[in-house]
Amino acid sequence: MLAKVRNDEYECRLTMGSYLEYKNLFGVDFGTEQFTDSSVLKLTYASTKAACRLDGLEFGLSLEEFADGLDQESYQEFCEKEIIPQVKKNRMFVQRLKEMM
Repeated sequence: MLAKVRNDEYECRLTMGSYLEYKNLFGVDFGTEQFTDSSVLKLTYASTKAACRLDGLEFGLSLEEFADGLDQESYQEFCEKEIIPQVKKNRMFVQRLKEMM
């Protein structure tokens, strides 16, 4: 998926690197704090930054610059296609682990 920010487009995909980037940037694991618009936006930012790093592309936007210029439609698409399904899978996985213990 492409994150449209101002007049530029950046690859944005949810990977394990996204979660590590989130932790490195914000000091907590995604999902350990309350699930809010802010935390989802930060995960979108971390996912874009991680995807650019993986692809060898430069990504020099701050979180604020990213948020100010992010196209609302590409943000909603990322949430619906990437974040929401993954959060549901993670919750099911955690529940299965708890049942096994």
